[in-house]
This record gives sequence, C-alpha cells and structure tokens, in this order.
Amino acid sequence: MLWHPSFLARRLPLQSVAAAGRLVLVSGSPQSLHPALSRPLVFDPAAPTPRWQLGPRIPLSPRRWCAAGAARGRVFV
Repeated sequence: MLWHPSFLARRLPLQSVAAAGRLVLVSGSPQSLHPALSRPLVFDPAAPTPRWQLGPRIPLSPRRWCAAGAARGRVFV
C-alpha cells in the first residue's frame, strides 16, 4: 500500500512489475473510483540518467483493485 499526497489519509493499491528491463508502477482507484495515477510511473535503471518518468496514458476507467503482469516485454493491467 502506498500513501499518495493528493489523497489525505487514503491507502491506495499499488502494483509493480518489471518488463523490458524497466520497473513499472500502476495504482488502483481510491473510493471515488477515479484512477489514483492516470499514467504509470516507469523507472529505467539502464538509462544514461536513471529517473522516474510517466508512462503512456491508461484509459480512465475504474480499477479499484488492479493487478499488473508482464509478458514479452509488455505490461498488462
């Protein structure tokens, strides 16, 4: 569980998965069912300057308790 600063006193389901040499974080929804993170956070440790970046947009559909997995270098939520 992760505390997210934009939601006071809320715990958010957080999933992490490794794919194509990167670490990807996605989050479920708070009680309002809006996605807690509209885009995944991606960390590439092999980049010239490793840092967290925003990934591609995920459709704004409720994902209360999301799960993430990887296959063939792709992430599935």
